[in-house]
Amino acid sequence: MAKFMEGDAGAFESLYERYKGRIYRYVARHCGTGEQGRLLYRKVWAGFVEARSRASSPRRLKTQLYKM
Repeated sequence: MAKFMEGDAGAFESLYERYKGRIYRYVARHCGTGEQGRLLYRKVWAGFVEARSRASSPRRLKTQLYKM
């Protein structure tokens, strides 16, 4: 998280690989796997990237990921 907050693109890829399954399963369980689910899944990741500039610490950034 700290490297991602510093702007490291490789760190984002690592975080994406680590959390993509968990987030996808959560979205699929609540919204399905159709267009609505895919849209929400993309919005979560876009929001995570956007939250990077607002988070004060890596721990807060991880919290933001799960809030989305």
